[in-house]
Amino acid sequence: MKIASLYAPIHISTAIMWLILRMWDAYNGHSGYVFPWSPLQLLPFCAYDDFHDFHHSHNCGNYSSQFRYLDAIFGTIKPFKAYKKALKAKAHSQ
Repeated sequence: MKIASLYAPIHISTAIMWLILRMWDAYNGHSGYVFPWSPLQLLPFCAYDDFHDFHHSHNCGNYSSQFRYLDAIFGTIKPFKAYKKALKAKAHSQ
């Protein structure tokens, strides 16, 4: 935190709040569950369960839960969309 404050001085309460939110997001993303009651679900740029699980299982794209829009811009979201489409087709065929 001290190195970051050399570049952009921030109040300690701001730094602590940011740390808490990042930890909450990391726990939420790595738990393997979707918590519908989580306020983070309301954020359109946060990635949860299926998006993050795909990242760990296929290791392509999905570079960040907060910057999901970058995957859309750079086309690295295409494998995830193809995967979801295949899952949906498989579910309908059964």
